[in-house]
Amino acid sequence: ETMVTPLSKDEVYVKFKEPQMAITPGQTVVFYRGDVVIGSGTIERTRPETR
Repeated sequence: ETMVTPLSKDEVYVKFKEPQMAITPGQTVVFYRGDVVIGSGTIERTRPETR
């Protein structure tokens, strides 16, 4: 489970229920609902707890 919070029209904050490994700026993040892609974007920055 993931929480996606809009910060502006071009930016969101993503909080994962479980810690994630190797999240790196420049990577693509893709959001699914079942098998359907509902959004995607490029990771610009991370917080220390996600590295």
